[in-house]
Amino acid sequence: MKRKRGRVKWVGVTACALLLCAWIGTFWSALGYQFPTVVVDLSVGCFEVSVYPQGMPMQGWFAAWQPYEVYWLPTLIRGRFITSRTTHVFVPLWIPLLFVGAATILAFRHDWLFAPGHCQTCGYDLRGAEHEVCPECGVEV
Repeated sequence: MKRKRGRVKWVGVTACALLLCAWIGTFWSALGYQFPTVVVDLSVGCFEVSVYPQGMPMQGWFAAWQPYEVYWLPTLIRGRFITSRTTHVFVPLWIPLLFVGAATILAFRHDWLFAPGHCQTCGYDLRGAEHEVCPECGVEV
């Protein structure tokens, strides 16, 4: 269990770092992939999915270096870009960063609760005594 929690903690830290870098880095650039009628990209600090029913002239990876309008809240836009039939959904990257960060903090919280030599359940000081179970809460040491 301890090894699994250790992996969860460091995967969470890595995911938070990647999300933070992507969030900051995409304010000035965009990186994405164009499918025949859908474009998926990271831009303006958001994960964006755009649907073009008329189709896209090119498919494949793309990168752009240009400032866009920033969306701080989840946003749905219809018909504003290119043609009236397009749909764009923006999900700001700070939202998954918030959830992954909270889960990571909770994974680390267990290690911060009680110092070594204390019961990790109730915090009873076990130093200087040889206990197999905590005299306070009854949990095996």
